[in-house]
Amino acid sequence: GYTIWLNPDEDPSGDAYNKEINCEHTWPQSMGADFGNARSNMHHLYPSRVQANSSRSNAPFAEIHDSDTDTWWRDDYSQTNMPNLYIDEYSEKDNDADQFEPREDHKGNVARAMFYFYTIYKSQADSVFFEIQKDEMYQWHYNDPADTGERIRTELVANYQDGKVNPFILDNTLIRRAYFYTEIENPTEVTAVSSGATSILLSWAQNESDDDILIVWNNTGVFSDPQNGVTYTPGSAALGGTIIGRISSESFTHSGLNMNETYYYRLHSVYGATGSEEYSSGVDISAMTNISGTASPGDIVITEIMQNPDAVVDADGEWFEIYNVSETNINLSGWILTDDDVDYHQIDTTISLLIEPGQYMVLGRNADMLSNGGVELDYQYSAYALANTGDEVVLLLPDGSTEIARVNYDDGILWPDPTGASMQFIGNFNQNNNDGELWNESNSIWTGGAGDSGTPGYSNIISDIETNRDFLPLSMELYNYPNPFNPTTTIQYIVETQNFTSQHVDLSIYSIQGQKITTLVSESMHPGRYTINWDGKNKSGYDVHSGIYFINLKTSEGSICRKISLIR
Repeated sequence: GYTIWLNPDEDPSGDAYNKEINCEHTWPQSMGADFGNARSNMHHLYPSRVQANSSRSNAPFAEIHDSDTDTWWRDDYSQTNMPNLYIDEYSEKDNDADQFEPREDHKGNVARAMFYFYTIYKSQADSVFFEIQKDEMYQWHYNDPADTGERIRTELVANYQDGKVNPFILDNTLIRRAYFYTEIENPTEVTAVSSGATSILLSWAQNESDDDILIVWNNTGVFSDPQNGVTYTPGSAALGGTIIGRISSESFTHSGLNMNETYYYRLHSVYGATGSEEYSSGVDISAMTNISGTASPGDIVITEIMQNPDAVVDADGEWFEIYNVSETNINLSGWILTDDDVDYHQIDTTISLLIEPGQYMVLGRNADMLSNGGVELDYQYSAYALANTGDEVVLLLPDGSTEIARVNYDDGILWPDPTGASMQFIGNFNQNNNDGELWNESNSIWTGGAGDSGTPGYSNIISDIETNRDFLPLSMELYNYPNPFNPTTTIQYIVETQNFTSQHVDLSIYSIQGQKITTLVSESMHPGRYTINWDGKNKSGYDVHSGIYFINLKTSEGSICRKISLIR
């Protein structure tokens, strides 16, 4: 920087002035720093070149476009043309707008001095002068945070001013909390699900400010609150647990865990750079690791098979549907799809393919909806094909020997043999779904399909049922239209009969991670057909993100689930 030598035998003010240095009041005297302690408080006083100080006068600080700058000031000289080198080391003056911009490495110092002065001397400071600069000063404060030199300076000044420092230098969060405070919102839609025997998938939606997320975990569920301005290092023991880190995305897989153990998490939104962080109150969530191989035979049921599409060729349009009968999440990662011949496909072990209780899932050869007949797949397999006349659909655990589900279909008298339509299991889930007499040909063309019949991803609908006491429904049904939708979908559901009496009905929307988004119906209802709309909002009235969701209809007789897609 620029320096001068002061003669110790002379008056320092006069000697400095003779060498073209005087004292700049960062807050101008004419704006309220002209008398009392406000005039002599060293926390806003800085040495300046006489000419530069005079040029600034009482002009407010601002960001000046280089093309508008009239004078550039650096060290002991000035110029009127734009510098070719060291441009960040120049201060700038715009005469037309009467604005002054300090050099880049002094902007944060200026900002903290200005906020200090206005806070301490608010009764005599010009409030209009402060307001027109406040937002710019706030940005300068964060773009040029206090360094060691500035902190040392405020401590030295305090030695001459009753031990009082500039607190805005020591606490980088203070300006925001004092003048720009808005409570930092927590992340929403926070979920935690087991994604394997030793891993848990955490996911969330960032707040409206897209703030990062600090994650901490433990085995007790008891956490302490983070301290603003403190940086928490990944892997360190803090806040009652272990810090995972500051995450900028909307998901994280916590791996290397113990099997069949519950893990607790707290997620905080984080605002601010390192050393000036501010944290939200936090959201707690927990999950238990589970082993996908713990699924038992019959927990997964094969419910629909499209072995011979007509709207598209077999290689593009073959698919089959499964359903989770159990009461727990099942991870299909590493499972094996095979037949009794040579077809063999192992589901990717690097992904989590969770099927939740009461959820349908569609697996097929081609995930491109433009060429596969309009089927939305949950997983695309390879090296496996469905023969038209007869074949086997077999699901094995990753051990390659434990058989969870099987269907052996053929073109004989017991099994349907459709073209351009799927085969659908119409029995109860406690019945043998490998019995051809419990399978029918679909007669429903799904929304968005290319013309073939089927119900991929939702309950098998065989016929339409009118709502009247002469012909009451014998089973629950659930469907919606349109699907995909934006922003609203109409949900139709049928409550089954039970001696003509009412029963409690719960109709809710769930995320793909299993979190309840909102409850649409929760009341006692008579048997019949009902309609309700969902506008794509959560229980708090906020729009949810685009993605896959599930409608779950639950009564005392059981529950059914349908997958839906929201596209914004």
